Amino acid sequence: MKTETRLGIILVGNKLSDLLLSAKTTLPTLLSSAGAPPWMAQLLVPIRESGALLPQMAFAYVMRKYPHRDLAWQLSMFLQFVSGCLMIGLGLTLDGHAAGYVILASLVLMSLSRALSSLTTKDIQGQHVDKGSRGRLLGSASTVSSLISISIAVLALIGSGRIGSDKLIVIAAIALGSKLICMWLMRPLKTEVDTQARAVSKGLYFDSTLAKFVTVRSLFAHTALLAPLFVLTYDGDMINILAYLIIAQGLANFFSSYLWGSLSDKSALACMRAGSAVAIAATFTLLVLPHYYPNLASSIWFVVGLFFILGIGHQGVRTGRKIYGVDIADEQHRTEFIATSNTVVGACIMLLGGIYAAINAYSRDLSLSLMLIGLTLGLLGSLFLKAEK
Repeated sequence: MKTETRLGIILVGNKLSDLLLSAKTTLPTLLSSAGAPPWMAQLLVPIRESGALLPQMAFAYVMRKYPHRDLAWQLSMFLQFVSGCLMIGLGLTLDGHAAGYVILASLVLMSLSRALSSLTTKDIQGQHVDKGSRGRLLGSASTVSSLISISIAVLALIGSGRIGSDKLIVIAAIALGSKLICMWLMRPLKTEVDTQARAVSKGLYFDSTLAKFVTVRSLFAHTALLAPLFVLTYDGDMINILAYLIIAQGLANFFSSYLWGSLSDKSALACMRAGSAVAIAATFTLLVLPHYYPNLASSIWFVVGLFFILGIGHQGVRTGRKIYGVDIADEQHRTEFIATSNTVVGACIMLLGGIYAAINAYSRDLSLSLMLIGLTLGLLGSLFLKAEK
């Protein structure tokens, strides 16, 4: 099997597992079926996002002594598998607060493990895939995994209109099985980096290039923070729209991932800019049109349609910044560049999330307007980033 094919299958399996055990869809359903209190569901996304970003600076510092990135990746995948088994097994066995605490604790372990796998994956891609091909590989993997997840979601929703606990077991089994397949396929891809090839000998790398990238990426994080506001715009029974949102998210990834990947191979900066422009257009439409046509807020197709467009924009920003981080540096320098940016951005996401939550309690439109301004500033700021090619 060719190296790129093997790595592509691994990326598909890993992405599929993340989609099926999503903190936005599957895990809230698991909490609800276990009878856990609703406030616990509000912690899922912050734990999932910040837990996978904040530890990366510490991991990068520790990994200066351990050049074998494939072994670190295998460890992270094994811990994700274990945490997933605990999450699903005990989550469906226990009830109420006990089930909720187990699910949240397991998600913490899974998120920390994902921080390590995210960091080491960049080194593995950088060593085994040539610059100019990385975006298409990532885009193809996202496209295939999205198609599989859509198919599974549709099958799970047939008949009942929602995902029940019995179908959760099947979904979790597929997700966790994907982890094991990925671990088996990774065995031949030995990856050893030169840990001495770094920008600084003491402390962690930080310069003007990284500072600008962190600032722009933090502003572009609004594409993820906006998603709940798009969902909450719907003036109706949320159960009726959940299935459509899951499918819309998958379709957005399916239709756009390969195109974004191809664009990022030519210019990761152009990919980020185009993705942010799409997200800005969707947000502006959501902010303005309901004021002139109030009935749109009760239209499933209006909300889901804009959620789909936002998903396309988010995928463009996400793909562009991933390829930019891989292309802009090499070896241990790359590890520390990505780790430092991820840790700082993780802290910014937590801070911005708390601020917008407080503002949203006062005014949804004000929160939406500030996020739109943030995205626009990110687009303008990207013009000052260093060219990666």
